Amino acid sequence: MVNLSKTKSFASTIVLLLVMPFAAQAQDVIDFGTSGVADNGTLEGVASLTTDSRYGEGALLLPPGNDNFVQLTQPLTDLDMSGPYTFMTWFKNTSAGEKGLIGLGNCCNVDDGDPRNGYTMNITSAPQIRFWGGSTPNDNNHNTYSSTLPAINDGDWHHVAIRVQEGQVDIFFDGAIVGTNSASNIPTQPSLASINALSTNVPKIGGDGISESSTATTVMDEVRVYGSALSDQGVMDAMNNTGAAPDRLYYTFDEGNVVNIAGITVTKEFSDGLVADVEVFLSCNDGFASADSATISSDGSSYRFIVTDFILGSMDCEITEAATEGYDSDSCTFTNMNGGEYTCDLFNDALPGEFSVTKTWDISGAGSQTVV
Repeated sequence: MVNLSKTKSFASTIVLLLVMPFAAQAQDVIDFGTSGVADNGTLEGVASLTTDSRYGEGALLLPPGNDNFVQLTQPLTDLDMSGPYTFMTWFKNTSAGEKGLIGLGNCCNVDDGDPRNGYTMNITSAPQIRFWGGSTPNDNNHNTYSSTLPAINDGDWHHVAIRVQEGQVDIFFDGAIVGTNSASNIPTQPSLASINALSTNVPKIGGDGISESSTATTVMDEVRVYGSALSDQGVMDAMNNTGAAPDRLYYTFDEGNVVNIAGITVTKEFSDGLVADVEVFLSCNDGFASADSATISSDGSSYRFIVTDFILGSMDCEITEAATEGYDSDSCTFTNMNGGEYTCDLFNDALPGEFSVTKTWDISGAGSQTVV
């Protein structure tokens, strides 16, 4: 009878994303987004990124001026839809005035060759929240206004959301409905850039709005676009940053505080074919818990860590794995990390096996015969 350790192999990959602080202003704005909705933009004019944020580490600062905005990269085909949608942002005005918050798609004069197939969110001089929406099939402009909202200019953070369904528009301010309208339609191609002077440079975030100027100083954070009509509770959850991530577009502006995205790609392999789940850990700066653990499987699934607890300057980080019976262990250490790409290859050899051998002597033969 022989007892020995049997081993097998697999390889799977996880990606760990480290976000490092950086004081200088970035010109490119990176949208982490969610699957399929990431889209980069460029700061225009004197728009800038700031640490004065509602959530996370960064936000968008928009001083007065129609040319101060984030120009979204083309094309944004994830914005094209044929059903209900919801879009929202957090903002605060540090000086009163008008502002275009979100502008997606074309507006407004079909006779001049400008298709109506977009939607916008604006702050008016009243002050109110104004929604404009249009779509090519019925060639109508639909506008909905909130009630007058003096709190817009109090210098505090406020959340505004607009929910559009066929025949129904609702405007939310800090979680409450402050405007509604039965006239609406669904935009067909809001991914297209506008060619009309009333909504130049869209798709964009900030700048002027539809027939509005840009006279306020505004900070914006958490721009979200959903391809569905969220419930009232769903709007509240998104407002509190606890709801589902958007499926169309998502800007956090947190990445404006980084010099680079420091990515660590981790590969895991056994020397002889083990098929199993393995838990992998990331820790930084002598035990500082920068991320939870992740379990990777032999089916090739991936996992991304995003480090949101930052230490100024560079960081020292280590990748470790849970012990696997019958194998040696492995780890990776990185020092002075402040950007760039890193690779950690975890490889395990099987430990020496233990063998028990039993031999049986047959002595049943006749006398003087050879024993086998």
